[in-house]
Amino acid sequence: MEASLNDPAIKKSFDDNYVIVWLTVEENTPEMKKTENPGAMDFLTKYHGEKSGIPFFVVLNPKGQLLADSYARKPGVSLDAVGDNIGCPDTEKEVAYFLDILKATSHIKIPQLTLIGQRFRKNEDAPTPHPAPTAAAVPAVKAVSTR
Repeated sequence: MEASLNDPAIKKSFDDNYVIVWLTVEENTPEMKKTENPGAMDFLTKYHGEKSGIPFFVVLNPKGQLLADSYARKPGVSLDAVGDNIGCPDTEKEVAYFLDILKATSHIKIPQLTLIGQRFRKNEDAPTPHPAPTAAAVPAVKAVSTR
């Protein structure tokens, strides 16, 4: 997720529309536990992400209200309901869901959304298989929409 968001071709769109905060949670070793952000697990639990797998992201408005998260749900289902965590989107369906979030929570224009979609789709074609969800894979992400 971090590599995708930091890709120079799309990074500016995220920087211009979100305040991204990386939170480290659920590290496996005592040494790595020291790198966890204080309060990050409480944050993850508050947004029902404690059993989701990593990465897990939320999008908040400037007042801290939840606008979206990485749980794909059927239309009309409350944000309080747990869905299927898309993690770092890479399949066509996951990327489409992610782009819908971006459309609803940012001012990113269609040409740039297309580039973002193309960048995230490259993750599916990565030569290494997706690791099993572990805390060390990618931190949880909190993004605050500037919209």
